[in-house]
Amino acid sequence: MLSRLIRFLSQLLKVLIVAPCLLYAQDGIHSLPFVRTFHTVDYKAGIQNWDIVQDKRGLIYVANNFGLLEFDGNEWETYPVKNQTKVRCLAIDGSGRIYAGSQGDFGYFFPDNKGKLTYTSLADSLPSDVRNFDETWNIYTDDNLVYFCTFSRIYIYDGKRIETIDPKQNINISFYFNHQLYITEATTGISALRGSKFEPVTGASFFRRNSISSIIPFTDGALMISTFQDGIFTLRSGKITPWNPSMQNTFREANINCMIRLRNGQYATGTQNNGLLILNSNGSLAFKLTRGSGLDNRTVLNIFEDDLNNLWIGQNNVLSYAELGSPFTLIDEQSGLPGTGYAALLNGNELFLATNTGLYARANNSTATYGLIENSQGQVYHIGKYDDQILIGHHLGAFRLEGRKLKQLSSEPGSWVFLPLEDKRHLIEGTYSGLQLYENTSSGWKLVKKLEGFNESSRIMSQDADGFIWVTHGYKGAYRLRLSESAEKILEVKYYGPEQGFPSNRLINVFKINGNLIFTGEQGIYKYDKASDRFIPEPLLSKLLGVKTQIWYLQADDLGNIYFVGREKIGMLRQNARGEYELDAKRFNRIRKYLNDDLENITILRNNQVLFGSREGFIQFNPTAANPPQKEFKALIRQVSASGPGNPILFF
Repeated sequence: MLSRLIRFLSQLLKVLIVAPCLLYAQDGIHSLPFVRTFHTVDYKAGIQNWDIVQDKRGLIYVANNFGLLEFDGNEWETYPVKNQTKVRCLAIDGSGRIYAGSQGDFGYFFPDNKGKLTYTSLADSLPSDVRNFDETWNIYTDDNLVYFCTFSRIYIYDGKRIETIDPKQNINISFYFNHQLYITEATTGISALRGSKFEPVTGASFFRRNSISSIIPFTDGALMISTFQDGIFTLRSGKITPWNPSMQNTFREANINCMIRLRNGQYATGTQNNGLLILNSNGSLAFKLTRGSGLDNRTVLNIFEDDLNNLWIGQNNVLSYAELGSPFTLIDEQSGLPGTGYAALLNGNELFLATNTGLYARANNSTATYGLIENSQGQVYHIGKYDDQILIGHHLGAFRLEGRKLKQLSSEPGSWVFLPLEDKRHLIEGTYSGLQLYENTSSGWKLVKKLEGFNESSRIMSQDADGFIWVTHGYKGAYRLRLSESAEKILEVKYYGPEQGFPSNRLINVFKINGNLIFTGEQGIYKYDKASDRFIPEPLLSKLLGVKTQIWYLQADDLGNIYFVGREKIGMLRQNARGEYELDAKRFNRIRKYLNDDLENITILRNNQVLFGSREGFIQFNPTAANPPQKEFKALIRQVSASGPGNPILFF
């Protein structure tokens, strides 16, 4: 168990810890965060999760119908309270005590002399005249005080004794922030605890007829107040104002259960009917997670932002973990895009995505899903813009995009890629069985002919500074082609394999990186040495990535940063102000298992946004996200037991 825990925590440290902004609305590209879902069979407890907290070690604790749940990143444990009832609320103080509120009780969990979490009731020490209450719905800690909030009274614990405060009427719900306790009451709306008494908040009588679901701090001392069925409001200097009036119908229809402010300034809103809404600071919708779009159901009971800026989402039947703090997001079928991601193009305000099921498009900032381009069904390998024309490489041949449908340019099967030649007038198309030549005419790109003398599959190719065309084949080696001046004939084909410096004839690829041709093989990274007519190790990349590394794909952005995907390594080489490269790889381990291991692709979009071809759609990476600081890793030993009869546990 310890080894599994260490592996999991290591992966967590590789995920981004702080991100300056959420990615999902950047440049209007519709993508969703990675979401991990824990079902009741995973955590082996009740269907409802009411509250979530985190201790200083990073462990997660959940208030569940069956008791207190503890999650160490790998395994779940359940700790019941004394009366075996539902745990409704949690709080942790500086000493590590985990305070829990349940039906007719409140107290705390703390390790016993063997390290096992053990529950101690505090309510049992109350005098009989204040001992009888129904449920503890909220707990708050502040300095040395703990507030236990029930429907009938407030209990304040200072570590030794418990003081009680009895409002004039029953409490609907309570909230605590900025050292201030607020409650909602039927006749006053919102009241604040001043000393030992509750006093009405100026202007808050408006909420006598509204059922409040959350109160959180807003700007300049104002309050943000959400209601279950009447929308979201701000309260400033006694004045009530609807927050973003254009969204009020959405808020009312969603039925808001909870709301928190995120560290990046946005707001996470859990609803009864519409999942999780992430709202910008002006109240506009950044994105949402709901059933079929990141979450398993539409009801969100509570939200917690952890130390990694990710969200824990308590729901009916499940507990979800949304990686909002990660620089990676998904564009897949839950975002409206079916299929394996092969290629992408951002043209103006429209994003085109090519998959094994067809070509899809979506205008940025649009509320529509990705729409299938007419006549594009099937495997789309390539999309590119050449002299203001968008060309598509398809299993059925070459196509040009005209309006919202495809027009076929060639029926030669298997159009892999297009390579513009240096003369600017011609394109070479790589197909399943050789090359085809295209010419740019007044009516657009036209097929000239299939080039004779070379019949190899030509998926990856590039042109060097001397005009040679280099074509690499995954299982045969590399070929150098010399074309005639008109480009209509292949004058020479020369083969390069192990005899010319490659470790084998397998997995050889060619990429143009910052103006230079870079070759990768089964082992190592190479460049062509004209003087010896051989391939030699490329010094810079070999030093940074290793002389034995197997790299499958390379791509450079406009800033000179180099992205790579390989058998054992994935990441980027980030170029600093001195032109030197620094390896950024640890956080990319998060997406390794999702990437294609065939037909790999990396596409650089506007503002250097990056798309990685994935087994399900694409993974978007934000390179401007802060790299996580290097933290000292500490193993957490969860249990020590002795060998022998019964394997007795010595320490938890």
